[in-house]
Amino acid sequence: MWCLAVLLNYPDLQSVLYEEISRETGQKLPSVDHKENLPKLQAFIQEIYRNLTLLPLGLQHKTMADVELCGYHIPKNTVIFTNLHAVHSDSKTWEDPSKFDIYRHINKNGKFVPSKKVIPFGIGARSCIGEKLAQTEIYLFLANIIKRFEILPDLGSKHPPPLNDGVTGFAFTPFSFKVVLKIRNSG
Repeated sequence: MWCLAVLLNYPDLQSVLYEEISRETGQKLPSVDHKENLPKLQAFIQEIYRNLTLLPLGLQHKTMADVELCGYHIPKNTVIFTNLHAVHSDSKTWEDPSKFDIYRHINKNGKFVPSKKVIPFGIGARSCIGEKLAQTEIYLFLANIIKRFEILPDLGSKHPPPLNDGVTGFAFTPFSFKVVLKIRNSG
């Protein structure tokens, strides 16, 4: 849902992504074979993960034994949360972290640069087992939606959904909003 909300807020970016996808795929529908040649789409997805962290506190874990970490004693059975939101919005790592900017993930040669500092699926041995599948599905969903449809605001909407506010609970999701999917003539 955040992907659609961002596209409504940045219609020029939607056009840039559509042009990239269309140039790469021609009359074909996007597939995993096209992914490496879609750096802006990959950067868009990575920036969604970073800027709009779906699980701000990650998944909880529990220590199995007493541990020492950076001079702190953490007793056995302590519940641990990883503050992914803090990692993804740290100004020591990200210039202007509140700004949505796909170009922070693209190098001077126009290539996508995967970041080990964007960790929406967690890290290490306890990271999400479905990460590869989820990333493939998100890529295919977005590439095909953008290729086939122009995403427009609902006629009754005065403003696009806010990107700096949403429903906060276990997950951080956008407030409910409606879109119009207008079929594109070229694909």
